[in-house]
Amino acid sequence: MDIINWLQLDTVNQKDKMLRVLTNAEFLDACQLRLLVCEFASEAIELVDKPDKRSVKAIAVARRYAIDKATNGELRTAYVLAHNVIPIVWKAYYTENPNRRAYIEFAAESAAYAAAGHADFIREHAWSAAYSACLAKWLWEPGIEHLTAAHYQWQVERVIAVLKSSHKAHNQKTTGSI
Repeated sequence: MDIINWLQLDTVNQKDKMLRVLTNAEFLDACQLRLLVCEFASEAIELVDKPDKRSVKAIAVARRYAIDKATNGELRTAYVLAHNVIPIVWKAYYTENPNRRAYIEFAAESAAYAAAGHADFIREHAWSAAYSACLAKWLWEPGIEHLTAAHYQWQVERVIAVLKSSHKAHNQKTTGSI
């Protein structure tokens, strides 16, 4: 069974699907993984009332880097800027204002930080970024007691779309079809 069919099984937990795909280099190349983490971070950052501009920029630079439109230097700068946001939101959550909104911001900024990392870093932190984005979405919904499969479903669907797209592109290259 290929990975796309496995991801579509109802018998496999959505969280387990994401964990397996994001932590295993055989399924997604570095570009695909970075673009997915950027999407997860963007989904979470959109929930923040006033996201830190450094994190928003880190996501944008990481996207551009994934498609060869930004340099290593630009990515490194974005990574450092996003990294500098983490202690600020961490402090706000743990000491100043430990509430749902503060954690949403922490989760979103953490995902942005992961998006701007170097290839090995993003591979190591992709799951954390996906999980943080799911936590942010969950916390945004009042009255939901715990994280559910539905919170991961949008991510699984996005991974499937990326995998299908790459399979289609590969088949076009090898067969010459459109």
